[in-house]
Amino acid sequence: MFSAACLLFAPSVPRLVFWAPLTEGPMAKVSFAVGKVMGDGAMTPQGFQSGGKNGVLFFTDQPQFALGGSFSIQATVKFESLPSNGTSPAGQLVFRGDDRNGLDNYSLNLGNDGYYTFCFNSADGQGFGIRTKATAGKWQTVLGVLDTHAREGRLYVDGFLVAQSAALVLPVIELVKDQNPGLSIGNVQNPLGGVHNQPFKGLIKDVKLWNGAVIPSDPR
Repeated sequence: MFSAACLLFAPSVPRLVFWAPLTEGPMAKVSFAVGKVMGDGAMTPQGFQSGGKNGVLFFTDQPQFALGGSFSIQATVKFESLPSNGTSPAGQLVFRGDDRNGLDNYSLNLGNDGYYTFCFNSADGQGFGIRTKATAGKWQTVLGVLDTHAREGRLYVDGFLVAQSAALVLPVIELVKDQNPGLSIGNVQNPLGGVHNQPFKGLIKDVKLWNGAVIPSDPR
């Protein structure tokens, strides 16, 4: 279970709004939502397996998924290879958006250059992103944080702060209903029927969303 004892908090206490352990039983066990496995994705005892072609674990959009002030997104991942089969150089770990270009609420992804990126777009199309080098063949917990109190974004890997940058824009919250909005793991939200396909190849588990800025305790 989620333990607040593992975390220190920014001025307002973050609220966990979504948690998908993805490691218990043959179905996608998820708190607060039910996911649908599509394409070459599959549930395994180790987590959600994204096959690298068009797999996705999709969740119908819900109000709690819309994160617009301080927020945090986390996934524990182990990638088999860098993205190579999509419509962009990125493979999505966690994503909320619709079929429009450049208007994504948030994204945690792995690029084909071997870097993790935490990014989002503002309502007027401006972008924010920070990156760090990924390590192949091992489990890593990747956490992206937007802290509006500090006016910065931060990226952590296995509890260590690895990148930070000033964040002067806020993410777009509202998605368009007729543009197939949703939350997704392992790809964008509509890889089978839309114009975008950004598959990750590997395992993903323990996906969490918080409404607030999480600060991990120092792992050292």
